[in-house]
Amino acid sequence: MKDYKKFFIKTLVIFFVSIIVLPIIIIKIGDYFIAKYVYSQGAAHINYWIETKNNRAKELNKKGNKIVFLSGSNTLHGLDSKYASEKTGLPVLNYGVHVDFSTYAFEKVKEILKDGDIVVMPLEFNYYQEDSDSALPSPFAEYIISYDKNFYKNAPIMKKLDLVFFMIQYYLSHPQTVNKKDLISDEDKALLNKYGDYVGHIGTTKRFLETGKSYTITEHIPKKYNKFALYKFIQYCKKHDITLYATLPNIYHSKEYSIDEIQAFENIKNFYKKQGVVFIGDIKSGSYYDKKLFNDTGYHPNEKGTRLRTIWIIENILLRPDIKAIK
Repeated sequence: MKDYKKFFIKTLVIFFVSIIVLPIIIIKIGDYFIAKYVYSQGAAHINYWIETKNNRAKELNKKGNKIVFLSGSNTLHGLDSKYASEKTGLPVLNYGVHVDFSTYAFEKVKEILKDGDIVVMPLEFNYYQEDSDSALPSPFAEYIISYDKNFYKNAPIMKKLDLVFFMIQYYLSHPQTVNKKDLISDEDKALLNKYGDYVGHIGTTKRFLETGKSYTITEHIPKKYNKFALYKFIQYCKKHDITLYATLPNIYHSKEYSIDEIQAFENIKNFYKKQGVVFIGDIKSGSYYDKKLFNDTGYHPNEKGTRLRTIWIIENILLRPDIKAIK
């Protein structure tokens, strides 16, 4: 009987350590190492992009309000905001970063927005779904463990644990701590101009020509919006007198649109209508049918595709009287 009691007590102690003490130790490891010792080269590039875009925002803020294009890499590659600014005289900012940043992009852009700004959203289709606490794609996780301690501190316990395990895994596969200054070269920096535009997308890769597939218009907009980050961002902008416009992203697409795609497009449009957000364009807006207009993926137009897309943006968005009137 005594042996049974000892075994029971020992089991309880092990259970207590496993469930309570061990997670605390893991979280403390994250407190010490995240955004301090383990750095990702991919994250360093994205951090440079964000810093460059934020600097552009600061310049524009000194002059008045600005027009911010917000999404993932379809805008990073697909908008020549330098050309758009020069042609229209408008304060345009390219705030495209990475599609896997998803809802995190809404929080980052809040840091540079001010009352009276205009935000145009050519969002990729993964933005039209419920925000998942478990979603932790590699580029996003690499950025957090490298640069954003505040996000880690404010994250739910399970996401903190996921981030620490990701950091440990990343460190084991990259077993050297790296000084941030050594991670991005001058050549890499030259791929982004001071307007926030990616300028290294020249021509079309052989791989994309041979294997690149067209994208599909999809949406999974939830019926309840309590975990829908896009809805929350729209409410934030309303409170801060920030005007929103929406349109489809630029994509490589086949010339035909399925019944499901047509329905998805209508659902996206109707969602914005219910929120009082103007949607610009039709189902073909942003679709390009020629592979030779893209660089390496169906979201990344090359220099020719970017110029065509930017001209469409100027004619259909920036020259609208309500947008031209920005102060």
